[in-house]
Amino acid sequence: MLSWLIVCIATASPAQATLKIPFYGVTHTSTVTIAEVTPRSDTPEALMQANQQALGQLGQVVRQVAERDHLDDYGTFELAVAAVDALPIEVEARRDRPHLTVDDAMRVGSWTQTERLFAVGAMLREQGYGAAMLTTGSGIYLGIPSRDAHLNADGLRQTTWSATRGSTNTFWLAWDGTGHIGSLPVTGFSLSFLPDMSTHGEPLSFEDRELPWWTLRREVPYTLKLPDRQQEWTASNRPDAAAYLKHFPSLDFEAQLILARQELALLGLNDELEGLARSQGSEADHIDALLRGYQSSFVYQPGALVSLFDMMSSGRGDCDQLSLLMAASLPDLGYSAQDVKLIRWPGHVALAIRPHSQGPEGGTSVTLDEHRFYLLDLTFYQRRYDGALLSRWGQIPDDRQGTVTIVNLAPVERG
Repeated sequence: MLSWLIVCIATASPAQATLKIPFYGVTHTSTVTIAEVTPRSDTPEALMQANQQALGQLGQVVRQVAERDHLDDYGTFELAVAAVDALPIEVEARRDRPHLTVDDAMRVGSWTQTERLFAVGAMLREQGYGAAMLTTGSGIYLGIPSRDAHLNADGLRQTTWSATRGSTNTFWLAWDGTGHIGSLPVTGFSLSFLPDMSTHGEPLSFEDRELPWWTLRREVPYTLKLPDRQQEWTASNRPDAAAYLKHFPSLDFEAQLILARQELALLGLNDELEGLARSQGSEADHIDALLRGYQSSFVYQPGALVSLFDMMSSGRGDCDQLSLLMAASLPDLGYSAQDVKLIRWPGHVALAIRPHSQGPEGGTSVTLDEHRFYLLDLTFYQRRYDGALLSRWGQIPDDRQGTVTIVNLAPVERG
């Protein structure tokens, strides 16, 4: 079990520092005073509240920048992390010592990852959000509250770990200070709050996302190959947006699809997709060309659902990631939300598409809502003897059996 102790280092005056807060190409410079504080008691909540007092001026700077740049909840979280990391304090390896407040850590010049998380939590509280510390019994994590209904807690791979207290509509996501919010490097545990932690404060929303303009100004071309058409499409990837979203929590497929449609427009692929829909060939020819194009343009690698920017920055994807890209593309080929379903097996997903005409000849289909839908498995790779892709709409592996879950996808408008 974790032991808890706070130490205070006696000093004569508050600490003052001129901070340069680098935030995605823009540096915010401000001179702030880190107030001298003394926790009221020897508890985690006392440490969090003491850090709020110490970081009061820096919290005002974060609030002003967030309001000026119209940052959403996620952007404000990123800015809060950047502000804490701008303090002249080095993160050191974990060691057995009492937990320091921010002002004491500045005088020592170092802190542990746990102490850094307490400071980020205090900064979030200063912005009006909730923040509390969670534990697995052997490690401490920052708890970030959210009321979003589409967090990926029960998806293909469990990547969002949460603990609840009070209202069942509030989920507390664990963050280890490095990876995606809700994604922890360990599995098979339960989360609980540290003793005496307050859970008041506003939850963050991750479904209503606004990408700041400065994450979109740099474009890096990404080539998508369509071997069937002997074509190459060039997507305008935004690596700064991919980097900005590095801590973004994993949402379920439906919520991520809405964001992916926005991303597809920024990638500049809408005209290419509409051109494919107008080109010669059958409906099945068009989908087969896109299927083989996406299969040939990305290396298979399992992982959580991420933005299309992140996907193109890495050049990698798996069944749900490639299905996300395809589902985001289908409206430009003329398919409505009612024409596309997500089919989920244990450990695998595919799409089911209702054809406008007769569908692929001999393809595997299911009847849903009195309509025939043909399956599209984005990671069923079929090749000719020379390595050329022959994957087709309607073909799935023979061993793809068992109970499936049908997911209706949220309406997504073209544009």
